[in-house]
Amino acid sequence: MWLTGAVPSTNNKLKNREHPISPVDSLLLLQQQPGTVGGRSTWGENKEYVKGKTLPSNTTAELYEMLNQHYPGGGVQVFPDQCSIAQRLMDEDVHDHCVYDDDCVCSSVGIKGAASRPVISIEGIKGDEVVLRCQAEGCYPEPVMEWCDVHGRVLPAAGPPETSRDREGSYTVTSHVIVPKTDNNTFTCRVQQPEIKHMKERRVHIPVGKFSEVKECSDFFLEGTTPSLPGILVGGKVQDQNRYKLICQKYINSYRFATLYDTTKKIPVFSAYTFTGPPTGKRPKHQSWMIEPQLNDIKNSPEMSRDEGQSPDHQAGNNDYKNSIKEKGVNRGHLFPCSHAHDLETQKSTFTLTNIVPQVVSFNGGSWEDMEQNVIKTLQKDCLDNNGKIKAYVVTGAVPSTNNKLKNRVNIPSLLWTAYCCYNSTQRQWVAGAHWAYCCYNSNQRQWVAEAHWGENQEDVKGETLPSNTTAELYDMLKKYYPGAVKVFPDYCQKIAKQWSREKHFASWVGMYMITVSMMMNVSVPLWGSKVITYLLYCVLCW
Repeated sequence: MWLTGAVPSTNNKLKNREHPISPVDSLLLLQQQPGTVGGRSTWGENKEYVKGKTLPSNTTAELYEMLNQHYPGGGVQVFPDQCSIAQRLMDEDVHDHCVYDDDCVCSSVGIKGAASRPVISIEGIKGDEVVLRCQAEGCYPEPVMEWCDVHGRVLPAAGPPETSRDREGSYTVTSHVIVPKTDNNTFTCRVQQPEIKHMKERRVHIPVGKFSEVKECSDFFLEGTTPSLPGILVGGKVQDQNRYKLICQKYINSYRFATLYDTTKKIPVFSAYTFTGPPTGKRPKHQSWMIEPQLNDIKNSPEMSRDEGQSPDHQAGNNDYKNSIKEKGVNRGHLFPCSHAHDLETQKSTFTLTNIVPQVVSFNGGSWEDMEQNVIKTLQKDCLDNNGKIKAYVVTGAVPSTNNKLKNRVNIPSLLWTAYCCYNSTQRQWVAGAHWAYCCYNSNQRQWVAEAHWGENQEDVKGETLPSNTTAELYDMLKKYYPGAVKVFPDYCQKIAKQWSREKHFASWVGMYMITVSMMMNVSVPLWGSKVITYLLYCVLCW
């Protein structure tokens, strides 16, 4: 049996009408001898003949290799498999990438006589686990199917594979695997046929849809409750998964904090972290700036890596900040500040550019930095758990500007905000100062502490400080920037913040009254007496 074929050239035509014969004109010859089956082929380029040149004889497998270069789907086959049992298909290392949502099913086209590219589908979600199904049809001889994780480690299947054969003797193989939800949900189904040295595989990624799907990441939020930002993040779920990406910030094999990143504006929406005390050492010197590899390619490692001077498509790079002070008067501003990280490794992790926004220099090193330092002092005093250890939940965010960009790539935000909520299990004492003057604490009633700060990303006025506000006031302010009600923490943080605001004003009024009375009567009222009187008055008037 003979078959002859031609591959068209790109744009070489005869009289601008005829379809051309390509630089490769293939001629396939199948020779059959008594008692044997074999296949030979030959091909040559459609150009001037060189005298004395002969066309070599090749195997059909070699022909398929050559033709695969001219057909985008690969897997060319001209005759049944027994004519080319020694074929070596050149798509062994092809990795198909399917980004998964709940309804995503990757398609495939089978290759008769060899393993078809497998199809992966999602069968169900059970808590923190996902059930995946892989199927390959039209396989001959019978293939071996296995699952691998992102590191190439073979995963145990959920039971033996299911195998069936059709009338022509081709095999269909199905296998299931149960995998955990992690920050790198990339898995591979591999179909191999050792007899003919053939392999096909399909790679699938199941992106994290919620921070709560990764426990270590969920722990950075109070009770695992993520902020609610209408149009961006609602009910813990990202509204536009092509634009906003959840990042569980990983550095040296540990999760350090969580970030919601805007790949369009190339700045973080917010970073969330737990404050457990100020750094034990100095700020790291000469720390390299890092990027998030998975924003470039989801198959990459989830561990942040050093920026090598590239300008990534979906995130800011270090090159974006070159000469930024001269050009725009901005520098790199942390959302999770290095000064709020307790250990050296976490300090270093804050130097990822997915935690950075362009911040006006005087604002970054002025009132915003002063606020960060004041918050440290407040949290050290007011956020002690039952074991006397410091722990507070902090979320810091940025509101993008309309069209102010750095290097015409990175948005320069118009507003930065931060809020914290923590549990105080100790008795609080009265001290002078409205910032933390909570007043009239009932030692039998443990409460949550919550405050918020924000400031415009503009030149600082010398000596200006950022006021302390309640979370309720923060939510009211942020309404202007989001199409709906904003919430950063659970409701009880807001309620207690309102109560504290009322108590704080009441305490200030009573304190001034006591001072005035003591001055008029020329009587010295001890501090403990002021506390007792203030507490009694508040209980009578406010409770």
